[in-house]
Amino acid sequence: MAESVRFSKTASVVSFVILLFHVVTSSTNTPVIVPADAGVGYSILKLDCDNSDLQLRTKDVFGDFYENFVMTESGDLVLRRPVSPLGGQSYQLTVLSHRNCYDNVPKKRTFDIRIRSTSEVFPQRLYTGYTGTTDILGSLVTHLSNIQVRPEPQQEFVLQGFYSDYFTILPSDFNDQIRVVLNKEFPTDFPKRAFYFTLLSKVGDEVRGHTGIEILRVENPNQKQTQSRSVSNNNPGSPRLTATFDQDLSNSASSHALRLRRQASATTSQQTVEVYEDSKGGAELFSVERSQVAGDNIRFEIRSSEPEDVFSIDVDTGKVSLKSNAKLDYDYGGVQQYVITVDVKRQDDGTVLHVVQITANILDRNDEPPRFITKPVPYLAVVASNAQAGVSVFRIEAEDVDGGPGAVKYYKENVGSSPYFEVDRDTGEIRTTEAITSGLDYVIKVYALDSKATVQQKTGPVDINIRRGQRPPQFYSSSYVASVEESNQADQTVTENRFQAFDVDGNPVAIEAKNFQSGGATRYSVYESLTAISTRFAVEEGKVKTLRTLDYESDQRTFDLTVRAEDTLSGFSSDVKLTVHLLDRNEFTPLFSKSTFTVTVDEDIPIGTSVIEVSASDKDGSTVLSYTVTDPTFSITTTGNGQKGVIKTNGTLDYDRKFPHYYEFKVIASDNGATPRTAEARVIVTTNNVNDQAPQFDDNKVATLMGNAEPGTTVIIVRAVDEDGDAVTYSFDGRIDIQF
Repeated sequence: MAESVRFSKTASVVSFVILLFHVVTSSTNTPVIVPADAGVGYSILKLDCDNSDLQLRTKDVFGDFYENFVMTESGDLVLRRPVSPLGGQSYQLTVLSHRNCYDNVPKKRTFDIRIRSTSEVFPQRLYTGYTGTTDILGSLVTHLSNIQVRPEPQQEFVLQGFYSDYFTILPSDFNDQIRVVLNKEFPTDFPKRAFYFTLLSKVGDEVRGHTGIEILRVENPNQKQTQSRSVSNNNPGSPRLTATFDQDLSNSASSHALRLRRQASATTSQQTVEVYEDSKGGAELFSVERSQVAGDNIRFEIRSSEPEDVFSIDVDTGKVSLKSNAKLDYDYGGVQQYVITVDVKRQDDGTVLHVVQITANILDRNDEPPRFITKPVPYLAVVASNAQAGVSVFRIEAEDVDGGPGAVKYYKENVGSSPYFEVDRDTGEIRTTEAITSGLDYVIKVYALDSKATVQQKTGPVDINIRRGQRPPQFYSSSYVASVEESNQADQTVTENRFQAFDVDGNPVAIEAKNFQSGGATRYSVYESLTAISTRFAVEEGKVKTLRTLDYESDQRTFDLTVRAEDTLSGFSSDVKLTVHLLDRNEFTPLFSKSTFTVTVDEDIPIGTSVIEVSASDKDGSTVLSYTVTDPTFSITTTGNGQKGVIKTNGTLDYDRKFPHYYEFKVIASDNGATPRTAEARVIVTTNNVNDQAPQFDDNKVATLMGNAEPGTTVIIVRAVDEDGDAVTYSFDGRIDIQF
């Protein structure tokens, strides 16, 4: 069994015990080690008194006391949940007994409960700390002032990594803690903001353990830890970072390090280069600056390339090339700057002599053709029946991200285009070339060209369909989707119920249509069938509006609707599909089928045996329930989409140790709402006695028998107790020790 503190039991006397937790620890207290891999139900401290003797009080200093620890009815302080995320933390436990249940004498004892690994030097895989940009020499690194370690004789700590000479490792106030301290001040213009190191624990040449160290330079270290980027020291670290630290460890023989006995570190330099985005894969781009490293016994290695690994290096010459399958792109969300770290190493033993941090700025090339951005699509327009020459009917627009101002020019394709229209080369405006006297529908084909490109770059032709006279409104999307939350509150007004719609590409948009009639207005109606106007939904200010309360539990969950846009002058209209999904609101609390669940079992049933099934329901239509129990002696498995939970034994039951002879605890049902609702019920598991305890004599007895004792004389009275409560009979085993 894992290590714990246990008091021996001598009598059954009622006692009153208060448990107080504090953050501060003291080396004079009794240490209690909890392994970081300890599971739920692990017994930390055994008092050997049942819960009728105990009272638990805490000010909940940490905010997580009740989440991590629980006092069972049998008087055990046990883990309520796994503590691997709490590695390195310490808690102080003070036990005050007003009337001690062992000898009826008040007592006070204090324990240091420390959660740490019993097999690893460092209980965590990654520690994150913060140092201020204005911190001075000797400043503690925030969050790295008490790194928990397993102390060993002749122990040495080694900090590996580039810029490790800016930090040093010092002992803490306790022999099982170390701290990271700023060893020298950073220059005011120092560009680097994040450092990644490997911290080794060594005894002689043997590596006994390692962990990752991440240090971030921020303006205010105390404020930084509250931001979303913050990584607390309870976080075991990302797989990428810990994998990097493991790789650093495997290369520790050739890596530079900062030890408690100082070593010289590699020199550093900065280099800035420019690379055009149209560089071909495999092309040589630039050479690493090596003026600070003399001699030929060197080789080059790329340590990192951020944000993408697209470069390779000649290990002998230091010439950097673009990988054969890589492509640079400045435009449309492409990467415009890379930071490449190159190690210059000694050829024979791999010692890092110099580190070059290269900033590669990507230069734009005019290599992107224009693209049309006008909405809606397809392109529709109207022209008056009596329009004269020079009348504007439409304007099309294209953008060119790398051509610069005025680069885009517009051209009409003569083949397939109506002669009645032309396009303005600079503005994209479509105008009539002469009076319109005949015809109904016309097409003009237009393309956009980058006039500043050295190689022709243009779009494909697009059609602008022009109708003589009138045409119905045109929606900006071919269909729309919206999600509406149910609401059954009596005092809710319809003006509060407007919901965002989304187009076919998933972009949030307004439900609206382009009106082609000069001076015309657009009226929107929502239909639930071909002729029936919806009494539940409308479109107002481009959003979906509910006209009455909706109930997820009784209404349909999806509504297939039609939105009609009508021009108020001409009466012309067009339709588009609108799908509305009704979302469930978590408005009901789960309800157990019983307030109390009871069962009777034998005390010797195996661990993992199912003892009782509980059930609960929730009126919210989309809810899935989950269950937990408050006694770590038991566990619960959720079945049937949360409709039922099966309670099983998670530990051994003991009829003899527990009085009264039952376990009483709570079962909690939680729904899966954004803010979960919970319900509780009682569970009583009564245990049957099984004859599993041997009788115990009070003590060894010695009797003196007078030589003239008559037969039938009482020599000695012996007494034995059976904790099972069974009757005890006595007999000789045939061995009698008589001394004269």
